[in-house]
Amino acid sequence: MSSTFDLSKIEANFQDFPKKSRVANWLNERFYIINDGLGIFFRNQKTRQGGHHIDCIPKFWLYIYGEFKGELTFIRHGEETTLWGKKAVFIPPFSIVHWKFNVSQFDWSSYQGTSRIFKLLPKEPFYFSTDYERFENAEEILAHVLDHQEYWQPMGAEEQLNAVALKVKQYIDRNFESELKISLIAESLGYPNDTITRSFKKMYGVSPSQYLRDMKYYQAAMLITESDKPLKSIAKEVGITNYENFSKSFRNIFHTSPKNFREN
Repeated sequence: MSSTFDLSKIEANFQDFPKKSRVANWLNERFYIINDGLGIFFRNQKTRQGGHHIDCIPKFWLYIYGEFKGELTFIRHGEETTLWGKKAVFIPPFSIVHWKFNVSQFDWSSYQGTSRIFKLLPKEPFYFSTDYERFENAEEILAHVLDHQEYWQPMGAEEQLNAVALKVKQYIDRNFESELKISLIAESLGYPNDTITRSFKKMYGVSPSQYLRDMKYYQAAMLITESDKPLKSIAKEVGITNYENFSKSFRNIFHTSPKNFREN
């Protein structure tokens, strides 16, 4: 979210907070811990221009602000909307957002939190026009978002509603931290595997197996960044008992090992 406002000056306001950094071949991130359950990150991120990415957000929320210049497009109901001007994007837990990148590199920032007060907001991600504000806690973010309620515009990846897909997503959202498999979901809900896969992908643009995988590993990435828990404990916490498998899949997703992800 490159912008006329200076992200480096905004980041300077957080220099006194505890900081964690991570660097990969596609990413340079600084994460500042504001308080328990709330932080803010600043990213310099490389992307593939014209490429697509589907974000699957687990048990945290994001409040993104930027002065957009057409760097990002989101896709909803088959229609593309490109972000321009001063916008805030709120992405609640268990959201799916389909992005298209219009540039090969951009800088952006987002508050990230785990506070449950956002149960007062819609379960679907949305955006609205606003000026930049610095927040000290999650309650201030919530108040700011609610003050702009009349300007909310939905941006979730959902296509045509499908009862089977909704049930599958709800099941995954409740149980993704267990040793869950798609076959178990099919058995529990009483649907064939292919029906579950076809319905879910048609509605969300991503397969249920990929959604389940991303939920586990993005939750793990958040825990690695924000906690000092042992890596093997984090793997078990997201339902993966074989650490070698966890480490291999983590590297495939984030292009670095869990150990390097934390140490950088």
